[in-house]
Amino acid sequence: MKAPIAYSSSWRSEVIEKLTEVIKEIVDGAMKSPPDDGLLRNYLNDTATAHGYGEFSGSTLLASVVYRMAVLKPDCFTWEYIEWAEGIRTLLGQNDAHGNPHVTANGTVTPTVNPLNWYDTTPFTAGSLEGQNFVVLLYAAWRDCIQVGICVPPYKNQKRHLRHL
Repeated sequence: MKAPIAYSSSWRSEVIEKLTEVIKEIVDGAMKSPPDDGLLRNYLNDTATAHGYGEFSGSTLLASVVYRMAVLKPDCFTWEYIEWAEGIRTLLGQNDAHGNPHVTANGTVTPTVNPLNWYDTTPFTAGSLEGQNFVVLLYAAWRDCIQVGICVPPYKNQKRHLRHL
């Protein structure tokens, strides 16, 4: 949307609309998939095998996309999308079902997919570089959403964290 080469291109608005549709379709599918403890599953609709555990890598990546799209296309990514992303973002600060923090004392986010073995069915807790990166993307996108006034910082409104769009 911001690429200088595309500013005067005849195809710009059509491409932006198409990409927005595709991104929305992906996010809609993720939001409708059955969560595991509030997280997207490693394999989104897999509720029957050990591959279907909830993990932060994909969850935070898609939540960051929601915040970005809420800034770029607020008419398409409305408050229900932001609420979904808020659920994932706030889950980071909580403990898992066993009482373990999702962010360890050294800053490791858990659980994630094992980045060295995608077929591993055990939630990874030793630190995923991609998972850590996606958390940074999430917080940067959330910050930007707050700065443009679409998202509201939690301390501004304890009952509702979002401004109605």
